[in-house]
Amino acid sequence: MLYQMQRIGNIVRRGRIENIDLERFFVALRDPTAGLTYPALTGERKQSAQDVERLFGQSVIEFMERNEYMEEARYLKVVRNWRRAIDERGLHQSQRLELLKEFLDFIYRDLMPWYNKSEVDFSLLEVKRCKSCIILQNFTSIRGGGAWEAKCSASPPLPKVVHYHCL
Repeated sequence: MLYQMQRIGNIVRRGRIENIDLERFFVALRDPTAGLTYPALTGERKQSAQDVERLFGQSVIEFMERNEYMEEARYLKVVRNWRRAIDERGLHQSQRLELLKEFLDFIYRDLMPWYNKSEVDFSLLEVKRCKSCIILQNFTSIRGGGAWEAKCSASPPLPKVVHYHCL
């Protein structure tokens, strides 16, 4: 689970999330109540779980909401709740299910901008919507560093925006 959070954190740090303004994180860095540190924002310490927790921390979410950066706050909150639903002990099954449904709705809204929670029509799902997105057929598994990783064999560089289905 930590590996996925670190990957998502790296994507946020590079500014590759649609509608997320990275400059707002630097504003949070200057505010001591946000609890964000320079290494957490820049990814200076690659394997630091504490830095990832700070990047998606509750105090950063509260800072974003206080300053009316609603897209950033919503994104951070959804990712944080997803991690809680997967990893946190003591959550009731219904609460865990609700957090996972919230994450799923967030992904659906990205893939289907016309998504309506009450009327889900998967025939309108546009999985291959950008030409340089990583498509499942382009993945090849290679062994590297003792762990299996998915590497893309596609030659074009990634776009500025990485969609959630490409994570």
